[in-house]
Amino acid sequence: MVVVEPDTRGVRQGSDGPPGWAWVVAGLFFAIVGLTGVFYVFQAANRSAVIMTFRNEERTYVQPLEAFRSDCGRYPTTKEGMKALVQRPHGLQSWHGPYLKGLSSGDVAPGFNYKSPTEKGSDTFRISSPAQLGEIVSLDSDGTTSRQAAASAGR
Repeated sequence: MVVVEPDTRGVRQGSDGPPGWAWVVAGLFFAIVGLTGVFYVFQAANRSAVIMTFRNEERTYVQPLEAFRSDCGRYPTTKEGMKALVQRPHGLQSWHGPYLKGLSSGDVAPGFNYKSPTEKGSDTFRISSPAQLGEIVSLDSDGTTSRQAAASAGR
């Protein structure tokens, strides 16, 4: 009698799972997905921190800008900038500052963009965050806050 044995070459004995290389591929896949997720979480956290810092900083400048406006009848112009809060603009006799104490003209709002008047009218201002992390956050004199992608901001 002839006994025919099944061909068992290439089959691992005692294993019902996929071959070892499949586990390597699956491990790489999950490692890449996990690292991508961690990257996006840290990026979002960093963006939130920048926005929170801006919101805290911008509130620091609103009251002095309003005091300047109360004394001078207008907000500082874009050309005068935020340094008009600590240094009298040329020819402005009604200035009773400094409106920000303990700062030199070079220390006022570093990295922030200031504009006055804005497209909303002659008696308006806009403070914008630096274009970090692909987003610009702006505060207008009417209290509205907006977000805009840095590439399309054109400021």
